[in-house]
Formats: sequence, structure tokens, C-alpha cells
Amino acid sequence: MERTATVVAFEGPPLAGKTTQAERLRDRLEADGHAVGLLQRATDECPTRERINELRERTAGFTREEISVEEETSLWSQYYREKNDLIRAEARSGAVDYVVADRYFPSLLPVQ
Repeated sequence: MERTATVVAFEGPPLAGKTTQAERLRDRLEADGHAVGLLQRATDECPTRERINELRERTAGFTREEISVEEETSLWSQYYREKNDLIRAEARSGAVDYVVADRYFPSLLPVQ
């Protein structure tokens, strides 16, 4: 039987404390002897996230001259698919009991 980790994700608006809570939960679970994978938006190794960061650094935020609304939406959609794949792979790896993420679902796409 394949062992799948429990996934716990924190959602909320920017600066709500998602990463802080994810780190606290990880620390507590590890203190209780569980193996935990922590996935954070700031350190995601997603190619699309890297592209988004490059655009933001170059333009100090998206400008409509630099990127269309459609392209921006497409990039964020692709990023969340990649993040979903990372979370699923970690959960199915058998290496951890829990996967804790500071975002999972693109519910905040409009505020990105």
C-alpha cells in the first residue's frame, strides 16, 4: 500500500501570516517526531515562479505594457499547477508524514 502524507495548506491574503503559521506547524510536528515537508511560495522551485519573479524585478511589478492581463493570468495559473505537482509529489514520496504549504490553491489569484 502506497503511503501518502497528509497535506495541510494555509490560505489567506498577503501578509496574513501563512508562512509563519506553516513554519510553526512544521516545527511542532517535527518536535512530535513526524517527518515534514515544508513548501513555501518564496522558495518554490517552479520554473513559472522564476519567470514571474524575473518580470517583477525587471518592471517593479507587472505593467500592462510589459505583460498582458491574459499572459499574467496564464503565468499564475501555470505556477499553481506546478506548485500542485510539487505538493502531490512530496505527499506521495513516502518520505514525509505531512506536507505543510503556505499556499495550495489559486484562490488568491486576483490579488496576486
